[in-house]
Amino acid sequence: MEGSSSAPPMPWTARATMMTTGPTHHWRVLRDSGVIRQRPSGRENLLVLRREDLDARYPGLLDAILSGARADDALEHGG
Repeated sequence: MEGSSSAPPMPWTARATMMTTGPTHHWRVLRDSGVIRQRPSGRENLLVLRREDLDARYPGLLDAILSGARADDALEHGG
């Protein structure tokens, strides 16, 4: 389930400084399960959602989650 290493990061990126064991454990679980790709960037790690791999394995799952989150957000903000 390995994606192309030359692909640009998806919009779902985050920078995380690994200072505590809690986040380190969670990032390792997500990385080992194939949900994210992690790349060192100086003192930080660039975390990238492996969207193409997840869409191939679970078609429509991320779209359904994001659609539900947008609907919840619209209800909270009256839109």
